[in-house]
Amino acid sequence: MLTTTTTRLSISNLYKRCMQSVKRIPSENHRLTYLVYIRGAFRSTTSPYTLTERMKDAEEQLKRMNYYHSLRDQNKKQPSPSTTNVTIKDRPSQTDLIETGETPSNETAIMNDWILKAVPFLNTKDVRLYAQHLIKDGFDSVEIVEQELAPDDLDFMK
Repeated sequence: MLTTTTTRLSISNLYKRCMQSVKRIPSENHRLTYLVYIRGAFRSTTSPYTLTERMKDAEEQLKRMNYYHSLRDQNKKQPSPSTTNVTIKDRPSQTDLIETGETPSNETAIMNDWILKAVPFLNTKDVRLYAQHLIKDGFDSVEIVEQELAPDDLDFMK
């Protein structure tokens, strides 16, 4: 059995770690919500659960909060495609899009260029494949594609 002093130190330590975790929440509204929740839970004297059960629950919730913090921190470290610097060298050129021994038709070359402008992160194989399918489906010019396709229609390519 824990002594009263040890129990108070354990509770104080747990409360302090919860408050440190709350400070890491980026949204002020979420931070305030958790702050009220944690303070209320630690001050409550009417809980039907034992002190050991309440501390175990608080440790589990703290563990989950810290897990979400770690996920957010990981996502911040990894650049998203929209923030990645793409240079012309990184994009496939028309010569990359020509299959060995085949010269693309004018409409294929135009569609390849249009797809690369609309979705610059596609690999060479996908650009070629999408251009072929668009042409096969009757989208053989930029004008037709831009008239008939909405930007949301291209989300599957990204």
